[in-house]
Amino acid sequence: MIIEPVDSGKRPGATGTVTLNKEGEPAYYTVASGDYLDQILARLYMDPYYLENLNSVRRDGSLGDYYVGDVLNLDPTTIAYVGSDSGVVYDNPIITPHPKQVMPSF
Repeated sequence: MIIEPVDSGKRPGATGTVTLNKEGEPAYYTVASGDYLDQILARLYMDPYYLENLNSVRRDGSLGDYYVGDVLNLDPTTIAYVGSDSGVVYDNPIITPHPKQVMPSF
C-alpha cells in the first residue's frame, strides 16, 4: 500500500523544508538543524518503517543517523533518484517491489 505523506507544517523538531512535486504532493524533505525523526514523522503523518524503506536505496543505514542538509525521499516512485546521507548518495539495490521509478521534475 502506498502511503501519501501530508505536510502538516513546521513544528518544533521538524523545521526542515518539504519540496513538492509538480502535482503539489510532498516529494522530499530536507533536514534542518534541530530536527528529530519522530517530529518529522509526525509532521508528515508517516510510519517510520515506510520512510526507511523509501530511503534505503540512497542512504547507508537506518534513518536514525541523519544530518542537516540530508534529503529524505517521500515518494515511492522516485526512490532511485531522490535522497542523500550526509552529502553522500548510495546506490543500494531495491529489495522491495515499488512502483515504476520515474525521474522527478520539480
